[in-house]
This record gives sequence, C-alpha cells and structure tokens, in this order.
Amino acid sequence: MDKGDRGKEPTHGAAPLTVRDLQEQARQLKDAQGFHVSLEQRLSYSMVEVGELAEEVLKLSGVKGDEGDQAKETLGLKIYDVVWNLFDLADFAGVDLEEAFARKVAFNRDRTW
Repeated sequence: MDKGDRGKEPTHGAAPLTVRDLQEQARQLKDAQGFHVSLEQRLSYSMVEVGELAEEVLKLSGVKGDEGDQAKETLGLKIYDVVWNLFDLADFAGVDLEEAFARKVAFNRDRTW
C-alpha cells in the first residue's frame, strides 16, 4: 500500500474493518466451526501457522523452489491464518486488541529507537 493510499476506503467497496471487527470475525468463525481449543493449543496452532508462513516466504524469495504468483497468493492466505490465530488467542485471553494496538502505537511514538 502506498503511503498516499492510507485511510482510503478499500477498492472492493466495503467499509474498512477495524481491529475489533476482525477480532469479532475470528470469534464468529471459531464458534461456527467449533474450533474450541485451550489457550495453549491456540498458541501451538499459531506457531504451526508461522512455520507455514516461513515456508511461503522462502518459496517467494526463491530460496525454496520458485512458485511465483502462486507463492504470493498462498503467502496472503498464510498471513491470514497467522493473524486469525493471534486474534483468537487474544480473544481467548480477554485482550481487546484495538485498545492494545492504540496503547502500543502511543508508546512507540514516544520511544527512541
């Protein structure tokens, strides 16, 4: 995304989703599909998904095979899987990610790197 595109409505015409919306979507999918696991299991699934994401990055970079456009498409799906698991993990633990993101952004603005 170009810096000039930030804050613009998505081209598909839908209203932009908030972090809270995405966290709610994860909760709804979990409930609909019966993905009820323990906090520790969700963390483990998250780690598996990060490993699969790493595989796709290696494919995209040419280090492990060369799948071009297919690797790029799969990379997006794997990023979704990682994010979905993290949203579910936060929900399971009772963390409001929208609030956590806002607090962390404020902290990082004043941070010296």
